[in-house]
Amino acid sequence: MTRNAQSLAAAALLVATVGISSGTAQIIDQGVLEIRRNNRIIGEETFRIERTDLRGVALTVYSTARYRDEDNTELTALIELDRDGQPLAAQFDNSGPPAERAVVTLDARVVSYRVLSPAGDNWGGTFRRPSGLVFWMDNQFAPYLVAPAPGTGIRGVDIVDRELHDVEISDLGEVSETVGGETVRARLVSAVADGEQIKLWYVQDRLVKVEIPALAILVVRRAR
Repeated sequence: MTRNAQSLAAAALLVATVGISSGTAQIIDQGVLEIRRNNRIIGEETFRIERTDLRGVALTVYSTARYRDEDNTELTALIELDRDGQPLAAQFDNSGPPAERAVVTLDARVVSYRVLSPAGDNWGGTFRRPSGLVFWMDNQFAPYLVAPAPGTGIRGVDIVDRELHDVEISDLGEVSETVGGETVRARLVSAVADGEQIKLWYVQDRLVKVEIPALAILVVRRAR
């Protein structure tokens, strides 16, 4: 896990996808991300992305990440996006210890962030919303599952120690990359927060690989 592996308050960035959906929904992507550190499997994240078109919500992302640590940490995420891929709301739950729930709501101007704990150590904050906002998370990959729109103007925020920090996001275009033993053409996106970089590769707007060099973390989509 990362520097804030015990706290969902530690981070928020990159492409969020969400939908608290009810009624008819179309599954547009689903699968499993295998999480490795130094070539050893340390966890996996099962996800599903649904097209909902409900109450302004176009996409909903659901995921559950389970880590093989001493606490068998489980992280769940639900993220809602509009038709432009902009986040509307998100909820992140950490089984702990300590158990926590982070609730994010957004409007055109602000990001509201609340952390709720059964122990009563609750906290909330409101921040100015950058244009082109996406979510950043240190220890869960659901926020990356929907590819950000190509080009410039992509922004990220990282919430650490109850403060908001900018994240530099760069769209590096099409590259050749090895995924699952095969060389493919993929779109590469780089995100840097607090000196820590995450590299993301997308094929046909589907996340296929993630690398966090400083942490020796490699995430790959498991073949069906």
